Amino acid sequence: MPNYRQQLSGSLRAVAACPSCVTPPTYNYYIAKGCPGGTYDGFDRKVKSTASLNYNGTPTSGDSFSEFGSCWYIDGASTETAYDANLNCGCGAGNTCPSADCSSLDVSDFAITSGCTACTGVGTLTPFYSTSAVYAQKEFVCDFVAAFTLLYHNGTDTLPSVGDTIYAGSTTGSSTVTWINYRGFGNFDGANASTTGIVNAQGVIQTIYVCP
Repeated sequence: MPNYRQQLSGSLRAVAACPSCVTPPTYNYYIAKGCPGGTYDGFDRKVKSTASLNYNGTPTSGDSFSEFGSCWYIDGASTETAYDANLNCGCGAGNTCPSADCSSLDVSDFAITSGCTACTGVGTLTPFYSTSAVYAQKEFVCDFVAAFTLLYHNGTDTLPSVGDTIYAGSTTGSSTVTWINYRGFGNFDGANASTTGIVNAQGVIQTIYVCP
């Protein structure tokens, strides 16, 4: 009768003696960029992961990860060749990476979040132009070209909508902006306002009027 215990023991010893016989993991390769406002804002590097990561070229929807408290987002696809070419080459000033700002990194075991906001807790905002002056009548704002101020909002549209919060700076860590009566909103400095709006004391849009 065959001794199955001896056969199993022999098989395990064979696997242990032959590490190359174990199937290696399959990696996906990506380009990662530093999240806006972070330590590595504007930097890029090559990363790999055994997981399939999402990217769309923006810091808001691409998957993200944190390395030593600094957040990066997946910006696009890369290759194994590019990853290997940028190993152990430093980061930032003085790095020797041939085609990246920082060394390649295996993120297979990193916690993955969706977008830089989830990673950093500080969201990036949408810029728009607002009239510097305020007006009692919403229609009056639409009638002429006025001096504009660059502001930011946390909405999904180009211009603010009801429920969006207005900020003075480009992240949610900036102060909110409030005013009385109507301000005009536009996409370009010095153009006619496209919409006008009122905010509450917290800088949240309460009313939007679309200019005719």
